[in-house]
Amino acid sequence: MAWCGVLVPVAMWAVGCDSDGGGGQPVADAADTSTPSDTSGGGDGAVVDEHLQLLEATGSDPVYLSLATGEGVTEDAAWHVAYTKYLGFALNGGVSGDGNVEGCVAKTYPGLYDAEGVPDKEAFEALSAESTAADFDAIDGSECSDFVADSIAPYIAMEDWLAADPNVSGPAFTPVEGSSNGFIIRSAEQHGGDFSYARIRVSEIEFVPNTTRKLRFTTELWGGEAFGEAAPSEWIDFSSGPAYWDLETNAAVTVDAAWELRVEAVGMSWDITVNSGVSGPGQAGVGLVVLGSGAAADVSDPTDPSEVYRYFSDSVDGALSKPGGFGPLEYNVLGVHDMSPNYTHYLIRDADHTYKLQVLSNYGVNLDEPSGHLVFRVEQL
Repeated sequence: MAWCGVLVPVAMWAVGCDSDGGGGQPVADAADTSTPSDTSGGGDGAVVDEHLQLLEATGSDPVYLSLATGEGVTEDAAWHVAYTKYLGFALNGGVSGDGNVEGCVAKTYPGLYDAEGVPDKEAFEALSAESTAADFDAIDGSECSDFVADSIAPYIAMEDWLAADPNVSGPAFTPVEGSSNGFIIRSAEQHGGDFSYARIRVSEIEFVPNTTRKLRFTTELWGGEAFGEAAPSEWIDFSSGPAYWDLETNAAVTVDAAWELRVEAVGMSWDITVNSGVSGPGQAGVGLVVLGSGAAADVSDPTDPSEVYRYFSDSVDGALSKPGGFGPLEYNVLGVHDMSPNYTHYLIRDADHTYKLQVLSNYGVNLDEPSGHLVFRVEQL
């Protein structure tokens, strides 16, 4: 794991302009080839700040920051904020860690996104670390009444595979018929140095209110040169708790097995989660298809990155996952694969202290570092 973090003394950071971001797409950092000049945004003068903390997050492993010390730390230390490329930010609590860290969004800036969540380039360029400094200073902890711990945001969205038909006698659930109900899955373990792959879709659903929740996958196992014949899985019965599916056997298994997908009812949601990242100890993933419209049915080789760009795990849903797809950072506002701040203000608290926090840069204090050199503005209240 690569990590570093330092508390920057007053008068050490001078920045004349700030980078701009974009639409919260999962390929953000992977495709980030922008340079400081590419990502120049708002701001018309040098910014000097005494409350800066730095964290290097240029690899694919999570890195961890202690807001109390301003230092990058290991996972077993008392960290507050974590960042993982391709996934985003997390807090040390809930599903993300064994701490009791919670957060809330204290202040956002209007006009950054349209009704569909698409970022507005000019609105982003109007903001900078300098122009938002007074707002940061004004945050006093009274802005939030509800703090939240991290929960799981499934990569496989329920609306992509589950169709609901409400009626007088109760809701009826059926599989979505369209191409969104199709996924390329990578195995949780390697065998002989290679992962296994399958193309799946939810093909049957059985639901009886208060008693029964089941689904069945149709699975095509990758044979090394082509996908095999489609075959139905066993019923995955999550009526009374989480149920688990194994890719290689196309069968229901227990949590102790090297499962690939977990199916469970979480409140009003039916979640399909993947065995990796925040959801499990394995290396399973869901493929991001980059062919045509992104349909899994179009994939002929799940190991070819020109067809399946990358395999993703589930992400975190929490204070630092808002307001955009990457929370404090946005992707590609300028069209150069940039990852840049939206200058949202957050409150982060543990058992003893509350901190106010902004993310100011993804490219270091002088905007001359590669993507993943994070700059935070942090102050303990």
